[in-house]
Amino acid sequence: PLEFVSDPLYGAPKDTNHVTRAYIAPQSFAKVIEMTESHEGSLYRFNMKLPDNLSGDLVLLQWHYLTANTCSYEGYSEYDAPTQWGSNSIGSTKLCDLPLS
Repeated sequence: PLEFVSDPLYGAPKDTNHVTRAYIAPQSFAKVIEMTESHEGSLYRFNMKLPDNLSGDLVLLQWHYLTANTCSYEGYSEYDAPTQWGSNSIGSTKLCDLPLS
């Protein structure tokens, strides 16, 4: 799996207990960009480390995005988010059922 190295835009630290996770800054903190005349989005950028044994002429990466809208993931509440992000509290203390389908 990919390993999180850094968040050059918002300074999110590495989660040493879950090194494959990249935490996105809250929407209220993220830089907003215009995608089209009528749509905006948030800009995020992460540096990730590929596994040492990965090689090939064409490599496909799959991004797996997890939200914490209705449940939380192991270790989420212990993550040391930047203080300027505010609270990392989530809407639910119920753990998400894994594996996800």
